[in-house]
Amino acid sequence: MGVEAMTPSPDRAAVKKLADERDALERELSAVVDALLAPGGGGLSGPLVDAEGYPRADIDVALVRTRRNRVATLRTDVEALSNTLHLKLQEVLAARPSADAPAGASSSAPPPPAELAPPPAPPAAAAAAAAAAASPAGVPSPPPAPLYLCRLPKSTPSTPTRPPPRRAWRRATCSSPSGP
Repeated sequence: MGVEAMTPSPDRAAVKKLADERDALERELSAVVDALLAPGGGGLSGPLVDAEGYPRADIDVALVRTRRNRVATLRTDVEALSNTLHLKLQEVLAARPSADAPAGASSSAPPPPAELAPPPAPPAAAAAAAAAAASPAGVPSPPPAPLYLCRLPKSTPSTPTRPPPRRAWRRATCSSPSGP
């Protein structure tokens, strides 16, 4: 093995760095969650006020709010870093066969999935299959329902809190695409 095989590529080093950063964020997240779940910590989502609406006396409300905010921030950061790590890892693994292969060797990688997919059925076969599925016992399927273009009157009596009355819907003018 040469020296080049022993040294990690820059992409692998970047993946390792991202994984280390994610692990550090997960450790910090775990510590903050443990502090919130400890007795007197306030919890992750419990109320911060008592039944009368005053701040709870048994916890430091400002500290609990700060910790909850930090938990939300860390969760978002861990998710974003995990997505970045996933994409970077896919890049490294996709480039691996071409980087590790000897110069004279030919690529024996399988063809992309698009080449392995069967060709689409001819339109006549697709129409026959759809007709067979529509009429399982030889009963013809009904014709398609006509499309209607409906328009409500320009002014309907309504308020922001109440929908328009039903009579407004009855007054809608409709016409089919083939004519009025």
